[in-house]
Amino acid sequence: MFNRDPLKQMIALRDQAERLGVQYLEGQAVKGTITRQMVFTVAKALNFHPDQLIEMIPDRRRAGRHAKALDGLRKANLAGGRGPTFADYEQYEQQN
Repeated sequence: MFNRDPLKQMIALRDQAERLGVQYLEGQAVKGTITRQMVFTVAKALNFHPDQLIEMIPDRRRAGRHAKALDGLRKANLAGGRGPTFADYEQYEQQN
């Protein structure tokens, strides 16, 4: 009856929608126009948790866009600053 496996078609369409949503959000993050509401809307449409989607936005394969996307996410308060470094722990140990 079916020429192709319907489950494989459904999975392919879901993956394509995921890629499109993440690419759109990455473009907005690079431009610096991303908002929390955009992330929530795409997360709801893709059935993802917003935090999971935020982690997927910066494309690590392209260093320049990755840095710009992270900067845009920080401006929108969607991503924190840098995490603690070894020097931070040393400074904490010296104080206590």
